[in-house]
Amino acid sequence: MSILVHQIKGDTVELLFDPTVERLEIGENLLLTEAGSGEGLLTQIIEFGTFAYPSMTEEQMRHMMELSYSPPGGTMHVYEDMGLLNAENLELCHAKIRRRVRQDGQWEPWDGWIPTRNVAVAKVSDSEVHRQCVPQFGNPLRIGTGFAGVEFAIDGRSYEKVNLITSAKGAGKSHLAKVLLLQLIEKRMPCVVFDINREYARLPGVTNLVPGENFRLSVEDFGVAPLVTLLRRFGLPETSAMNFENTLIRQVARNNNARRERRTPEFITVEGMISWAESNQFYPGQSEAARAVNAAIRSRLSYVENLGVFARNQGEVASLQSLLEQVSARSGALVIDLATLSTFAREGFVQAIVDAIKRFQPRSDPPKFPFLFFEEAHLYVSKEGINDIVTRSRHLGITSTFITNMVTDLDEVVLRQVDNLFLLYLPHDADVRHVSKSAITDPETVAAFAQRMKRYHAMMIGEASGGYPIVFKVDELKDIDVAGETRYSFGDNTNQ
Repeated sequence: MSILVHQIKGDTVELLFDPTVERLEIGENLLLTEAGSGEGLLTQIIEFGTFAYPSMTEEQMRHMMELSYSPPGGTMHVYEDMGLLNAENLELCHAKIRRRVRQDGQWEPWDGWIPTRNVAVAKVSDSEVHRQCVPQFGNPLRIGTGFAGVEFAIDGRSYEKVNLITSAKGAGKSHLAKVLLLQLIEKRMPCVVFDINREYARLPGVTNLVPGENFRLSVEDFGVAPLVTLLRRFGLPETSAMNFENTLIRQVARNNNARRERRTPEFITVEGMISWAESNQFYPGQSEAARAVNAAIRSRLSYVENLGVFARNQGEVASLQSLLEQVSARSGALVIDLATLSTFAREGFVQAIVDAIKRFQPRSDPPKFPFLFFEEAHLYVSKEGINDIVTRSRHLGITSTFITNMVTDLDEVVLRQVDNLFLLYLPHDADVRHVSKSAITDPETVAAFAQRMKRYHAMMIGEASGGYPIVFKVDELKDIDVAGETRYSFGDNTNQ
């Protein structure tokens, strides 16, 4: 290849090339092999720039002056004869040093060694990058193709634990999430999707759960802590919340004792708890304080009742544990539709689902722990809740994937725990700086790829890529309805 080393600064190599002769792209990999020693550097293109040589300014000024006295093209033959047009075409390619390549072809971490300018430059195929870097344990998840159409697959084992998919709105982050989800379903892994925009309900192999319709939980399955969180979101004062929590905990304990003694426990309903408040059971007595506490609890419980997410009798209960066992035993995913819930209700509801998933013990051998997909998690999970999911997921076996175009709303704790980062087009500097805090790679690489990514292309880096940034085109999903539910007031009248 007719590419020359211009200079090396730190871990960046500047290469001089003629774009009319060599076609290079952001994310491509180049091997610089030193003549004589056979040692080399593996570099990755992150940026292009124009090349300025000492006499260029003088030539450009003369060119402009000549053009001002003659029609365009009048002096063109002069520059062609002098060969200066070819010089003006030259560009700089900025490439990050990724690995040191030994004489035997082995790739090693870069130790600071640099070659002389006398090097041979060659493109490195995607298949070679994948072979050298991408861990494989026999569980391939195909998610796209490389520059030359080479299949790109990550291993399911390396995808586990904490993943982040981020981009600007409309850049394809949800599409990538669906590609990953369908690959996991194909591998018979249990998945749960929190769907806020109704984007996943029409995918093959999913069970769509709509709270208040085909999905109602019992109070005990929902859990005391999430229910208290929900009541607090509805404005329940702290003193009333403490009384409510203590009373409900005592009733749940009585029910557990009844089960151990093989007696029929009381089925707790929201309507029943409203009756408890009306009879002053949360704060016994007739004092003004007792009446105020019970009245506050009753008013908030009426809001909860209107949500329709709690079962009114045993027959309405949809056991999340049973549903998880079903998708663990077969391929499939549970898609929980959050669109019908109010902003206040979502946080408590999702917390209840996540708490139930944490208690889930898979019966399969080997155990198949759930893969959770949080679409725009910051809209319904508190920062504390996300931090808890991330920090405890490794011990619980759960894998979480956060999909968001508001990455700045994710806490730094989450970013520093991320195992894999999937980065699509992300133009805003503030977002780029925040993503760079993930410590998965250097800020320059994040900025270079995020702001130059083609539509439906992504850069991934992490455990699943062996720590190497890999750019790929996300697979299409043919004959599958992957669009979210978007409503319009104006119709499409182009065919009228």
